[in-house]
Amino acid sequence: MGVKVTNNAFGTISAGINTSATTIVLDSGQGARFPTLGSGDFFFGTLIDTSNNLEIVKVTARSTDSMTVTRAQDNTTARAFAIGDRFELRPTAALFESFAQATGGVITSTQTFDTTSEEAAIFDRSDNGTITSFKRNGTEVATIAVDSTDNISIGATTNGGAGFHLFGAGGANPFILPMEEGALVDNLVTLGDNARRFKDIFLGGGAYIGGTGSANYLDDYEEGTWTPAFQSGQGFGDTSAVTISSVDGYYTKIGSLVTVTGWIHCTAQITMNTHTYINNLPFDPTSDRQGFGNWTCDDPASAAAASGGVIGGIRFGYAANTMTLYKPSVAATDSEFVFGGSYILQ
Repeated sequence: MGVKVTNNAFGTISAGINTSATTIVLDSGQGARFPTLGSGDFFFGTLIDTSNNLEIVKVTARSTDSMTVTRAQDNTTARAFAIGDRFELRPTAALFESFAQATGGVITSTQTFDTTSEEAAIFDRSDNGTITSFKRNGTEVATIAVDSTDNISIGATTNGGAGFHLFGAGGANPFILPMEEGALVDNLVTLGDNARRFKDIFLGGGAYIGGTGSANYLDDYEEGTWTPAFQSGQGFGDTSAVTISSVDGYYTKIGSLVTVTGWIHCTAQITMNTHTYINNLPFDPTSDRQGFGNWTCDDPASAAAASGGVIGGIRFGYAANTMTLYKPSVAATDSEFVFGGSYILQ
């Protein structure tokens, strides 16, 4: 189905025609020089008179030497032609445009579509279904299709091949769905593998891991630094008398779980007389007993209560945005304090 051509086809008309005639008859035997037409096939013919006036017609059927035509094609005007005027199959603009627009047929060589500032190819289907089918050795292996609400599916159709469905949802909440062999599937398609990984993923929201409920929703992962500081008046009496030479603090937040580590170095040894608050946590625990940890000092031997280097425990959330370092049974005296723990945000 489509446009047909043959090489160097020509003939002369056996009877004159007026401007409205739709049948052209060639001299006997000349019709065989022109293409054989099946259902939906056609070719373009050119009529030329003795004054070189011409008209292009579209031949939609041929029976031996008789042809059914549509007149005045390719920006030409219907004319009257006399017996003996020539009829030829010439290269015309309409012929080449038909190749570009043809439906059906087989292209057996590489084609290049090269254009600037316009579409290189347009595939227009009037209803829902497959727009383009890709085949290997005559067997379909992939398609591009559209459904009744203009959502697009792209993917393989054989051998367990993957694909994806571009769901528009009216523009309110568009999303992409997995497919296998042209059908939507659940929990089956894998993104990458152990030897072919994607590099980075950027998410503005979160990820459901291992399930689809709210308990499976991971909405945040974050790493960073914080600046621990003794809260004034706590643990060492008036902390204005304590000179801190350096501090370090690091945190990791996974969902609502925050893990912090820190280190405070003082210029001189100090003695911890009471429970001590450290503030400036990267995230406020918001309520008491939301997490626990441990702390130690640079020289655990300075406290007789030391066991394995751990001096005391840590409690999060007793006061706003703080961790509490519990005093050991024997006062700890040192210049360097190291601490860490985890707490939950609620």
